[in-house]
Amino acid sequence: MELGGGDNSLRRAKAAYSGTAWIALGGVIASQVLAAAAALLVTRKGASSGGETELDLFLMQLPMPLVLIGLSLLFGPKEKAESCAGETGTGFSFPALLLAALPLMYGGALLGNLAGGLLSMGRGINPVQTVTGRSGPLMLLYMVVIGPVTEEWFFRGTLLPRVARFGEKTAIWFTALLFALYHVNVYQFFYAFWLGLMLGYIRVRTGGIRLGALLHMTVNVLGGALPALVIRSGSENVLAAFALSVLLLAAAGIAVLRRFLGARYYLPAEEELPDEIGRQCAVNNAGMIICTLVCLALAAYSLYA
Repeated sequence: MELGGGDNSLRRAKAAYSGTAWIALGGVIASQVLAAAAALLVTRKGASSGGETELDLFLMQLPMPLVLIGLSLLFGPKEKAESCAGETGTGFSFPALLLAALPLMYGGALLGNLAGGLLSMGRGINPVQTVTGRSGPLMLLYMVVIGPVTEEWFFRGTLLPRVARFGEKTAIWFTALLFALYHVNVYQFFYAFWLGLMLGYIRVRTGGIRLGALLHMTVNVLGGALPALVIRSGSENVLAAFALSVLLLAAAGIAVLRRFLGARYYLPAEEELPDEIGRQCAVNNAGMIICTLVCLALAAYSLYA
């Protein structure tokens, strides 16, 4: 029996989703192993020199973007994928997209912190706080430029085109889930997934990653770099003004987000599958199942280790 474009399309879709998940899993494993090795070297150096420096922390973060760059060069599309090259635009200006992203970011961060606190019974540590708490020029460079650019290149520029020919909506959802799992901690899972949905949509509607990368960079400024600077100022008035600004902007963003969600549309893909069948192909394959289990195990380890 043929479903959603025929058995051949189903097999191709399942193989494409599985292969894409294997690539993401390879990135997770390589990043974690290299980061652990870097941390070991830094720890040994710190023990002999009297403590870790910002450069040490920066070097501990570098394995992830280096791995993503390598995988993007190795597995990136050789030519523009037809189903990712609409270039019709989102219909929203950059300020509007940023406003719409704020409730996703702050709401997801709140949910992630609640989940992390409950699951770890208050003993877990948000890795974002560890990084932003020691932010200097090098770490700001990593948070605001290196991390967002390489993540967009990999998840939206490399992985999404591999599966977009089977349906834009499922491809966006699938790569957003991989993006969230790649962080291997519950604190970042929700906002990474929600923002991944928006960034994926921007990718398919603009045909490139530049707008998404700019949005990702700005979100990291507002969600990581700027709060770190505000907290470091030590001024209660500055902190209160920042918190109030965040609440007001997020509230305004909810209205924009509702308009954004209502205005979304998806172009027909080369081998379009019905949504339900596409989602089954995306999750019911060896690559995605193993990738999910490994990432969840690493997330659990980060909570309880």
